[in-house]
Amino acid sequence: MMRDIKDIFFDLDGTLWDFKENSRKAFYSVFQEYEVPVSMAEFFEAYTPINQYYWDQYRRQLITHEDLNARRFQETFSRLKIERSKDWLNQFRHAYLEGLSNTETLFPRTLETLNYLKKRYSLHIITDGFSQIQKGKLKRSGIYSYFQTMTFSDEAGVTKPHPGIFEMALNRAGAQAKQSLMVGDHLEFDIKGAKDFGLKTIHFAPDQTQEPQQTERISSILELTKIL
Repeated sequence: MMRDIKDIFFDLDGTLWDFKENSRKAFYSVFQEYEVPVSMAEFFEAYTPINQYYWDQYRRQLITHEDLNARRFQETFSRLKIERSKDWLNQFRHAYLEGLSNTETLFPRTLETLNYLKKRYSLHIITDGFSQIQKGKLKRSGIYSYFQTMTFSDEAGVTKPHPGIFEMALNRAGAQAKQSLMVGDHLEFDIKGAKDFGLKTIHFAPDQTQEPQQTERISSILELTKIL
């Protein structure tokens, strides 16, 4: 199945870079600085569904990334009945995003795996995050130099699973779909999107709680060294 692969495209958040852990660290720091009068557990109970809703709106191109960033925090604090000025909310949002780009936790064995793969394949990034923030994550975590090309949704004008972002990524890489592999954690955005564009796929599912799919699945990034 993987014999003809020349280019490997990785999702970033939730695949190489541990988004849940890094987000927790960034929020913890900003909570201390801005003295938010609720627990992080209370905040996340309100924030998580709101964040997911606005990301879905953004993926459907119904709102801009500026709307996404502003509205998810405005609505969360409103639901928590915490009244703050627009300037305070903007400062809180910027502090969180800056903190997020400065966190560096990768999934276990990521560096070991990338060192192995880099000697054998051309490696690339396709991510729905915003380019400035995502580059900060890549640099801070020490993996920026592993990738020959990087494709960001704000540059492509569309998010995964839209074919446009995969087309841009393959064009930048000078790669052919039939000789390319996508590794990602999201079944719809990463796996289905890449499959529909003709790439081979491997689903990264560290918790193994999702339903089995008709694609190769791994629970550790290191498993790639046995498959490839």
